[in-house]
Amino acid sequence: MQLLIVLSTMGPMLNFNENIIIDFDYEKELILLEGVQFSNFANNYFMRSNINKTALKYTDNLRGNCLQKYNQFVNSGSEPKINL
Repeated sequence: MQLLIVLSTMGPMLNFNENIIIDFDYEKELILLEGVQFSNFANNYFMRSNINKTALKYTDNLRGNCLQKYNQFVNSGSEPKINL
């Protein structure tokens, strides 16, 4: 089960804030944001989730406004994946 998939080319701001994700594993990225125009991804804590795999992936063909701040990845993910 994937944690979150957001496919959007229009619509309101996506807020993903103050979440705790621990010991969650998936064969693909945990969170995929594709074509999201406005997002606020802040104050989230990931621990032992998707180790050596992608935790968060943005695919931005629209030059959206995607804010990321104060997120912690502890033994989670491999490296940021941002396709602009």
